[in-house]
This record gives sequence, structure tokens and C-alpha cells, in this order.
Amino acid sequence: MRLACLRTPGFPLQAFARSFEVAEGAALATHPAEVDPGRAAISAVSRAALRAGVRAGMGLAQARAVCPELRLEPVGRELLRAAQEALLRAAGAVSPSIEPGPFGLCFAELSGLGRLFPDERAAALELRRAALRARLDARVGVAGTRAAARAAARRGPIEVVPPGGEAAFLAPRALDAVCEEGDLLLTLRRFGLRTVGDLARLPRDGVGARLGPAGATLHRIACGEEPGGPLQPIAPEEELAESVELEWGVALVEPILFALRQPLDRILARLGERGLRCGGLGLRLALEPHGFCARAVEIAAPTSDPSVLLSLVRSRLERDPPDAPVVGLRLEAHAARPRPGQGRLFGPSEAAPEKIFAAVARVEAMVGAGRVGAPAPRDSHLPGEGGARMIRFDPPPREAWEKETPRARDDSPQAALRLFRPPRPAEVIVERGRPAALQAEGIRGRVVDCAGPFRVEADWWTERPVRLEHWDVSLGDGGAYRIAFDRQAGGWLLQGEYD
Repeated sequence: MRLACLRTPGFPLQAFARSFEVAEGAALATHPAEVDPGRAAISAVSRAALRAGVRAGMGLAQARAVCPELRLEPVGRELLRAAQEALLRAAGAVSPSIEPGPFGLCFAELSGLGRLFPDERAAALELRRAALRARLDARVGVAGTRAAARAAARRGPIEVVPPGGEAAFLAPRALDAVCEEGDLLLTLRRFGLRTVGDLARLPRDGVGARLGPAGATLHRIACGEEPGGPLQPIAPEEELAESVELEWGVALVEPILFALRQPLDRILARLGERGLRCGGLGLRLALEPHGFCARAVEIAAPTSDPSVLLSLVRSRLERDPPDAPVVGLRLEAHAARPRPGQGRLFGPSEAAPEKIFAAVARVEAMVGAGRVGAPAPRDSHLPGEGGARMIRFDPPPREAWEKETPRARDDSPQAALRLFRPPRPAEVIVERGRPAALQAEGIRGRVVDCAGPFRVEADWWTERPVRLEHWDVSLGDGGAYRIAFDRQAGGWLLQGEYD
């Protein structure tokens, strides 16, 4: 088994810099956002702050006293979790088997990648490049055990331990390279042990008798063995989401859009790696002092244009703003496959489906969300309830409707009913149970022929049931009309005219 360890030094600082702009050479330090500032300690420092004397573990007041120009930034678990997910995705882009570790650390299986990379150093270099693309400066160590790979990741950008050389590599290292338990480490130092090699030279039975199972496991690690077994890989992460924590509450739309730009770019980059587009957005806003609100952003057509998506988010937030200042954001995207297009050898060229969908999305960004789509007939059997409703713009590919079976040609004359909306009131004279004369706005005459009645009863379970008797009538001037007697209201209606 050959493993690669990706270690991100100063992980809280890198998690912050991944989501916010940081000036080059700035004296910056981070501290846990969940801890009260009066008791919080520095978790990570930049190089400029390190040169000024600021160290991890200092209190905030002490760090300010050492470096007055120090910029202190709180980093919460949401920001750390988002950066950890980015690190796992970077490792998963190279190796199919990855195992998460603590924040800023993960392992990747390199066995079986020989056909993709000439050697392990080339695979480690690709892992580092993948992390850099995720805006994380990770160091990569390669070895046959987790402990040796983790220790190798502390040395430099890329360190490869040859197979079977784990014990020799760990021997000169300090004990804290393989032991993180404070009490056990203190006990080993009281025994006079300083390096991993000192521990490895002791008899295992004696270490186990004095220090218990934890001591025996640590002795196996010091001897270059792997007590943890093979990697425990995680399932591929399918959620397309990014989180951002704001430094203070924001009530205006523009700062919210500015904070969303980088998370949106990262989501679109992940979609692009899979050959997908964004088909919808979900926004979860953390409010001050507590509480959440959610906003769904529907998109008329899949797109990968960030300016179009931000315009739709702006329209959604302006139409339904949050009830309180926003202190945190979580952006979720719904993946959609782009429509493939087939070029034509003969005939005029057609617009690419990708360009059509992009144009529809831009139009929706200009006129507002929910105002662009494709027409579709209403799902109703009631006469007069016809017309069109708007659905998502997703026309079938050209090949689908070109292959449809042509309908049999019907040369008989067809009459089209043009509905009046709303129906017009009418007066009808009834003789022997059939319409005999019709008078309405602009229409008057004797009925020379009629067909009906066509009875419709619907919505009888509601407060406004429908009970209609329809008649098709032809007047002496040649006009043909559709009239209806509303049995519920007790009046006649002129519903339409046949063309």
C-alpha cells in the first residue's frame, strides 16, 4: 500500500484567504469564531505576522501588543468545512480512493495509478496542482504508512519515502511527529525518549506492558508498520455547495452579491469539470442575531455565466429581501446537462443549443426571474379556460420532432373557435328548449341552426362549482358562435366566435 498525505499548513488562514481577498504581505492572523474574543487564541498567522513576532496560541490582546497593525479575522467551522471539502475534491480528482483526516489533512491511495503517472513523484505533483487549483497550498508526502506520509508532508512541497524506508525516515524525527496524545507524549519524554528511533529500539512487549495498547500501537508506527489497515475511502461528494461567513451583518444586496461571487465561481468550475451547467440555485442566509431564511432562484435555461446567475440572485433578493442583516451565506447549485448539438453538412447552420440557452438566461436576468419560459397549453378541460401557461424553456432536440410520424392529411374545412376573455354577457330567446335568437355586444340575429346542449359540471367540491350548457349556434348573417347557459348563475354568456 502506497499513500499520499495532503497537509495544508496554516489551514484556518488558507480557508479564510480562499473566500476573501487578502493583500500580499499583510500581517494577518485568524482565531476561532465560536470562542469569545476575550478567551480566544491565535490559530494561524501569515508570514508577515510571523516575522513581526506573532505566534499561534497567543491571546488576541497579546498578539495586538506584539504587532499593532495585525489584522485579526474570525474563522468559523462552516468556512473550515468548505475548505476541507475543497481539499477532498482536489485529492479525489487524482485518486479514486481518499480518506479524510482532521481539518487541513487527507490521504489518497496511489496504488494502481501507474498507468496514469510515470512515478509517485509525478502523482504527488498532480495532487499538489489540484490543491492549488482549489486555492489551497498543500504539501504532499508519499509513504507506505499514514504516519510516515504525514511526517513527510511536513518537510517540503513534495517528499517521497521509498518503499520499506518508513522506519529509517521516521527514526530521526521528534516524537510529536507520530504521537499527538499529550499525556502519552509527556510519559515518553519522562522516560528519556526524544526521537521516534529511540522508541523503536525498545522491546515492544515492554512498551505495551508499561503504556498499554496505545503504547504498543505507537511502537508499531515507530517501526514503520501500519496499524490502521487500508484506507477507509469516502463516497464521492455530490453536493454542489459553498459557504461564506461575513465579518459583520449586511443588509444591502450589493455586499451579498460581492460575497457570493467567489463561491459561485468555484461551483461553476466544479460543474464545468463534469461537463454540466447550473440549472438552479438555492440560497440559505444566516441572519443576525440568530435564525435562517432560504431563497430559491429558478433559472429558465441552464447556464454557466456567473453574471447572469448573480443578476437572477439580485432580482430574487430585491423582490423578497431577508428580514434581518445577513452574517453567513450558503449557496447550493442544481446541476443540469447542456443540450448537445449536431452540425449539419447541408443547409443553413443553426445556433448552438448552448448559445440559445445562454441567451434565454440573459433575457431572464434582464426582465426578472420567472418571467421567461416556453408556452404550453393549460391543463384544463373547461371551455373558456384555454390559453397558455409558462413552463421551463427546454425544447426537445431537433432530431426528436423531425422523426415524429407525420399525421394523416385532412383536407376537410376546419373551424377555429376564437374565445372571448372574459366571456361577454348575452341575451338569448329560447323556444322549445333551443336558442332561437341571440343578442350581445356587436351581435344580433335569429338562430338558423344550432347544436347542443353540451353539458359540463366541474369543481363541484369547491365554493365555486361550474355548471354550464354549451350551444353552437349559426345566425342568419352567416356568423357562428359558441354560447353557454350558466346554470349556477342563471345567465347566458357569449364565449367565442368561429372563424
